[in-house]
Amino acid sequence: RKDVLVVTPWLAPIVWEGTLNIDILNEQFRLQNTTIGLTVFAIKKYVAFLKLFLETAEKH
Repeated sequence: RKDVLVVTPWLAPIVWEGTLNIDILNEQFRLQNTTIGLTVFAIKKYVAFLKLFLETAEKH
């Protein structure tokens, strides 16, 4: 895709649907035994959205 950023200013990849071939990507992750971590910081009223955000992050 040409319409979205695919890397952050600190060179972390941003994976959008349709950006990469998901089958190739999943196979590379499987072969490398890749683990993905997620760190989330929330303040005040945004804490209410945290549970749903983490549940959907786990699914997708």
